Amino acid sequence: MFNLLDTSAEAATGGANNGVFMWIFVGVLVVAVIVVWIINNRRYKKQQKDREEQMSSIAVGDRIVTIGLIEGEVVEIGDGTYVLKTGGENNFSYVRIQSGAIYQIQKPDTEVAGDIPTEPVTDTPAEPDTNSDSDPFSDYSDNQ
Repeated sequence: MFNLLDTSAEAATGGANNGVFMWIFVGVLVVAVIVVWIINNRRYKKQQKDREEQMSSIAVGDRIVTIGLIEGEVVEIGDGTYVLKTGGENNFSYVRIQSGAIYQIQKPDTEVAGDIPTEPVTDTPAEPDTNSDSDPFSDYSDNQ
């Protein structure tokens, strides 16, 4: 196939162009791999920095969801560990988790999409149509 160290007369005469193109192709591939590696490395470092900022901003009273989908309120912060209060008002328990088990952090002053609204929703029925002359199905009748 491709022999980079081929010094025969064939390579010196007719195969010289093939060798140049092959080196150009290899060079382009190496540059492409380096560019992709740099882009991925920058993205990873940015995500890691954001994660560290989130972890350092955790305070007592924040709500946390773990990777095991346990949700609770932070009541104590230790060295790389957090104590969560889980359960209801009268029936609760405490769980100690490590910082690597945190999936999501919810600050008490932020509202999460999908929360139950605080105001009751009242559905009022639609007023019936008192005009008996109009037939809502008149467009679909077979009176042609």
